[in-house]
Amino acid sequence: MLKHYKFTDCQIRSTSIEMRSYYIFWHKKDYCLLRSAPAIGPFMASKILAEIVDLRRYKSFKKISRHIGIPKEYSAQVTIRFRWELHQEQIE
Repeated sequence: MLKHYKFTDCQIRSTSIEMRSYYIFWHKKDYCLLRSAPAIGPFMASKILAEIVDLRRYKSFKKISRHIGIPKEYSAQVTIRFRWELHQEQIE
């Protein structure tokens, strides 16, 4: 059981690293813009870019945050709801 957990954890980490690397290389400007927002970590920025694809469709960050479900007031312990496969994920 522990061996399976370690394998799964390793796969998740490597996928996360690949996602971040891809978005840093191909979409660096958008990735850095998202990372500059409070409570958006590297993995979350990658997931948001995967969902939205082009940030320029939105006229403001407020509209982006509405689309992905970030509440107006949040802190490190708030759980936010996203529109894709993981309905709840803690802010990094």
